[in-house]
Amino acid sequence: MYIEYIKDILKRGSKPDKNDLGDFENFMYLQNDDYILATRDKKMINICRKVYPNRILDLNPYI
Repeated sequence: MYIEYIKDILKRGSKPDKNDLGDFENFMYLQNDDYILATRDKKMINICRKVYPNRILDLNPYI
């Protein structure tokens, strides 16, 4: 997940967003198969779909 995050930043040619620091904690949980990522952050959803497509819950349809 972290490597895909770095690739995304390099591809966009931008700095990390201010709220990205909290997302790093999510990366640690995703190393364990018992956890999923539930978020509304489109960037994190897209990255997670590449790495762990079965462990993402997009909350946007529910809000």
